[in-house]
Amino acid sequence: MQENRGRKDSMLLRGSKLAAFAIALSMSAGYAEPTRALDNRQAQLSKALKTKDYAQLQRLVLSAATPADVKTDLDWLRDQMFGGASSAVAMWYAARLWGVAAPLPAGPGDELRQAAAAAALYTYAAIRIDGTRCADVSAPTGRRETVLAVFRPIWAFVGTLSPEKRARLVDTAVKLDRVTAARRTREGDDAFLCRDGLDEIAYNLKRGTSKAVPTPLGGVGRTIATGGDGTYKPRVVAEKSWKPKAAQLRAELPQTLTLLVSSAR
Repeated sequence: MQENRGRKDSMLLRGSKLAAFAIALSMSAGYAEPTRALDNRQAQLSKALKTKDYAQLQRLVLSAATPADVKTDLDWLRDQMFGGASSAVAMWYAARLWGVAAPLPAGPGDELRQAAAAAALYTYAAIRIDGTRCADVSAPTGRRETVLAVFRPIWAFVGTLSPEKRARLVDTAVKLDRVTAARRTREGDDAFLCRDGLDEIAYNLKRGTSKAVPTPLGGVGRTIATGGDGTYKPRVVAEKSWKPKAAQLRAELPQTLTLLVSSAR
């Protein structure tokens, strides 16, 4: 029943405003014929995601220097998000789409800004639900706090929308969660959501190494990673523990996101 509902939601989603936003994005970011360079760029992005090298994924997305690069990245990020990939992908999609949309005038710009807001809401939802696997709750909590902090311009924009448009954003995010739930439940997102918490920091401090790394999305100033011996593995709780919690949070998702957009300023 859940799988059939997911298929139905997938069909609705692809015919929804969010799908139309993607078309508008193609026009606003500048169309470019596929080239070997762009194909290679997507291959690099795919490799970083497959190997769960989220630092490399961040470097690649930040390295986009031309409209063609930006469009290639956004197309790839959008498709991966719709496919249920890591919430890191959804976070970067929302951030990069907002970067494209923010300076645009009203009209197409508003549609793209709403698409970015829907992606940001979905990111928050995915982290909240999938983070139930993490034994160190400080890790997914930190990811959620990052989303709330770095997307402040998005939340401020949401605060200017009518109640009907806010409701539509919530509905889109909830539908996207249903569409991607099966893969996310099956594969998890432990390598992203369960990292960089207090448990890992304590583990690495015992090993006494540190190095400068790229400042993550939403960060300020220099970032120093406390590197251990490379053996840290995030701990996850038993399925019988996290699965009921995830189901409960998913059931509460419409109310949770409605509260979030209602308080957006």
